[in-house]
Amino acid sequence: MAQSLTLHSSALSEWFGRFAGNGRPNEIERGIELFRNSHVWDYRATPTGIHASVEDRQLAFFQVGVTWINALNQSVGPECFLPDPPGNLAMRCTCESDKMPCAHVAAAIVYWISELDKKNLESPSLLAEKAERDYGRKLALFRKLSKEKAASFAEFNVDSLQLRPDLQKEVSRIATRVMREMRGRTT
Repeated sequence: MAQSLTLHSSALSEWFGRFAGNGRPNEIERGIELFRNSHVWDYRATPTGIHASVEDRQLAFFQVGVTWINALNQSVGPECFLPDPPGNLAMRCTCESDKMPCAHVAAAIVYWISELDKKNLESPSLLAEKAERDYGRKLALFRKLSKEKAASFAEFNVDSLQLRPDLQKEVSRIATRVMREMRGRTT
């Protein structure tokens, strides 16, 4: 069963794709599953790393630590930076996995990335920037389309209208009744 992760920030999505590309797919998928099932506990993030306790499927807890080794190089928002994976990440876990990232580290990373994504999504300045970009893009498209095609009312042909005989009597009856009621109110 392939697990996927949906992120709103393209920078975070691209970063997570690079991170996941350096891990074993089954461990990354298991990490996403652990995250989705709320198995990440005691999560803490600092500008230089993250720490979490991750509960495995067998109800055992593992301590996870990820630190950034070198300079942080990609800004994701106010005071949020992403280290370049995998070389700039030092990953450790108390499980017995011989290769990192294990599922527990992956779960902690997914938790961290999703928290950054939420913060970016809730940031009014980022939302305003995105809305302004979307508005500008849609306005440009509208202008382009309006130059290419005439307005729909310009192509409207009144002569093509056909009255339905079965409705003409009903429309006439309703109009007469409305007019009588209107006249009765004004006098």
